[in-house]
Amino acid sequence: MWALNTLNFKNLLKLSSITALVASASASPLQYCRVNEALRTDQCLGISTFKNWTSNANDFYMLISAKFENRKGFAAFGTGTTMDGSLMFIMYPGEREGDVTLSVRSSNYHYPPQPSDLTPGYTVLKTWVDGSYHNAQLVCYSCDEWTRNAAKVTSKNQGWIFSNHYDYMMQSNDLAKPISQHTDYDRFELDMTISHYPKGTPIAPELVGNSRVSVGAQKSSSWSPQQLFAIHGLLLAFAFVIMMPLGVAGIRSGHEKAFKIHWMIQMSSVSMALMGIVLGIYLTWGHPIKITTLNGTHKFFGICILLCLGLTPTFGYLHHVRYLKLGRATGITIWHRRLGASILAGGWVNVLVGLKIAGQSIWYFIGAFVAMAISSAVIYSAPKVKEVIDTKRGKTVRFVIGDDEESEQELLPEDRKNEQR
Repeated sequence: MWALNTLNFKNLLKLSSITALVASASASPLQYCRVNEALRTDQCLGISTFKNWTSNANDFYMLISAKFENRKGFAAFGTGTTMDGSLMFIMYPGEREGDVTLSVRSSNYHYPPQPSDLTPGYTVLKTWVDGSYHNAQLVCYSCDEWTRNAAKVTSKNQGWIFSNHYDYMMQSNDLAKPISQHTDYDRFELDMTISHYPKGTPIAPELVGNSRVSVGAQKSSSWSPQQLFAIHGLLLAFAFVIMMPLGVAGIRSGHEKAFKIHWMIQMSSVSMALMGIVLGIYLTWGHPIKITTLNGTHKFFGICILLCLGLTPTFGYLHHVRYLKLGRATGITIWHRRLGASILAGGWVNVLVGLKIAGQSIWYFIGAFVAMAISSAVIYSAPKVKEVIDTKRGKTVRFVIGDDEESEQELLPEDRKNEQR
């Protein structure tokens, strides 16, 4: 009887092993690696998910590996496509040589991530250091029950984010030590279904082939933050450096249609600038504004310009109405000009600040300065160019050079025209 029970127990073990092998064979490795020597980025994330029948949820077994030169920097991976509500796994060198610290945190909006009692429980299974490469294996319990910016084992295009700073001094065992703004970040997608094990013994993943390659991962199909910030910058640079100066040159040109040219170009440039500013607000919604930082200064200037963009066209319209009624410039005209000049100057400064924040090369700044110099020359020379053209054509110059209101005389009643002449 005892021999029979022993035989049945061995058969049960064999059956369990076969079941585990079948379950393992049904899943494949899942790994994302970001390696960019120029940005000094070298970090990988490996994931295997297992059904936990006790909690009726899925546990995430993870490997995080990152290169920290001179034990500096941090590396992070997070669920979802934004920082807001992301479940973040942040790794950095520990206090002593050979130590590795792994901290699980979350964030509201774009504020620095902090540990929270609301995040799922986790256990660090193993940490080790191999040269400059720091590694950690962990299990996140019931990880798919995190709902704020969730990761689902059934998703074939699950969004994830990564970030790092290659030179920030961490070297701490403190799980809540503050981190700095990242030097590299982006989004990517994982096919979570290929590494899901409905059954079988949970095992933390290893680096695929002991190499830093991506398997079952791809770049995010949605617009990346860098691309959206580039669109934000292009819209505002084109509006402030090209369009608005052309609108000013139009009203100064003394052309018969100068007023129409002016308001049409300026309304187009204002619309373009508003789109760029709104996009910038969307991308940085919830970010703290610290006026002492370059980012904070950029945002402060942007908000001031946004307010002026609403007032300047309004003053321009009121100037036009009063000019048709009185036939002369008023205080509204002066404020329209002052606000317009302030927007142009502030916009140019903010374009340069934006290039600095984006870390662009010196050639971008040279290009911006050249474009600004050309725009300044166009504004200054617009009335003189019209005068030269009219003189060559044998026309009498009708407009007082530099008097912007003269271009609106054609809109006045005949008796008012005669008064002005």
